[in-house]
Amino acid sequence: MKRWGMTVRVLSVWCALLLALPGCAATKKAGELSDDPAVSEARVGEMNARLQQLATLEQVAAEFEILTRQIAEAVKHVFPGVTWEEGQSVGKMSCPGKLAESDGFVMSTTMLVSSIPIPDDKWSASLEVVRDLAGEVGLSKITVHQNVSANRDVRFSGADGAQLTFGSREAALISMTTPCRLVGRMKTVDK
Repeated sequence: MKRWGMTVRVLSVWCALLLALPGCAATKKAGELSDDPAVSEARVGEMNARLQQLATLEQVAAEFEILTRQIAEAVKHVFPGVTWEEGQSVGKMSCPGKLAESDGFVMSTTMLVSSIPIPDDKWSASLEVVRDLAGEVGLSKITVHQNVSANRDVRFSGADGAQLTFGSREAALISMTTPCRLVGRMKTVDK
């Protein structure tokens, strides 16, 4: 029994490094500008104003945690042999792409890992249920990194850095990263 726990932990770290990281760890401070002169304070203000209108990082992270579990249950319905365990949660990272200089962050949700990979004969049906659930939250851009027998790695992307990774190799993995949002304490209160 201890062997499986260690296997899941090792696989969690391996999967996080290879499949789930959308960018570098968060190192910027709120309001800190890069050395890039192309990003003006006015542009950063525009980005932050747009993010002010959206749900907080904590709210979106809670929704993505629930979705991660819904996806796990849907895959388990297709392949009852899969046993999901919590892996690591990478945490908060700087926003990627066009929002990189904003005060926002993305957050990875708790990774779910199964030491039992999804067999080839269950992969297509599992991928279909994941695609359907991912599409419900706007994760509709699909990138297939690997799709050969016993080596699957598919990413579903959406706006503002949101991402879902679903894969199966020596283990199965579900990992999600929220879209770029402001941390709750950073949002201003309308008076």
